[in-house]
Amino acid sequence: MTNIIDVTDEIAILSLQGPQSHSILQNNCATPDDQQKLSQLQYGQSDLIWMKTNEGHICQVRAMRMSYVGELGYELHIKSSGKGITSIFETLYSAKNVSLAGFEALNSMSLEKGHRHWHGDIETTDHPVEAGLMFACSSLSNFQGKCQLTNRRPSKKLATFTVDPKVPLNGHEIIHRNGNAVGYLSRGGFGYSINKSLGTGYVDLQSKAEDQSVRDFVLKGHYQIDVMGKMHDAEISLKPLFDPKKNKMKLC
Repeated sequence: MTNIIDVTDEIAILSLQGPQSHSILQNNCATPDDQQKLSQLQYGQSDLIWMKTNEGHICQVRAMRMSYVGELGYELHIKSSGKGITSIFETLYSAKNVSLAGFEALNSMSLEKGHRHWHGDIETTDHPVEAGLMFACSSLSNFQGKCQLTNRRPSKKLATFTVDPKVPLNGHEIIHRNGNAVGYLSRGGFGYSINKSLGTGYVDLQSKAEDQSVRDFVLKGHYQIDVMGKMHDAEISLKPLFDPKKNKMKLC
């Protein structure tokens, strides 16, 4: 008899994000070797380290250098069984300047940073070139669908829109370019770092001239967002609005 084990039921994840995340984790590493392992992690890499808790326990975790909010940050993958996950959480939560953050905070910061949200900005019907994710696609290896990936002509382009901070954006508002509806916001929120309402959405490229680049077509239009039947002028950007050079995600 074959037993199917769901790994996601066995592993819990704690996300520690912010400019002090590295120093907080370093203070709770069990040994200097674990501190060195943590410091050597590049973005997207992970390693197994031992952490000490306030209760005196030593727990093994997989620390991953990962951030969805545009700041230095880590994900900690820990076995959900036993007291390890609870002890690590309480230890990190007791550190100075650490507080809990919910989904709306995550949504706001990821919008400012231009990070894509699965089922929000991207899904199985969207193409990486349309979502600005070709940097994540390998051009050196062969894989199923590579021909379709490299030869596909985009029919839309994902961009970030900002409007007056007094205008609420929640997603699904219609995007107008030069007076014509060209798409809708996939999600929206408020950017507290830029003090503007913002959202992401795809711009339809159907009216783009054959010899015109996608970037030129998208950026040179005049945009408005329809919010409850009222048009509001909008600015468009293909770059992250917060820390576009990713300096804050680097380990100092």
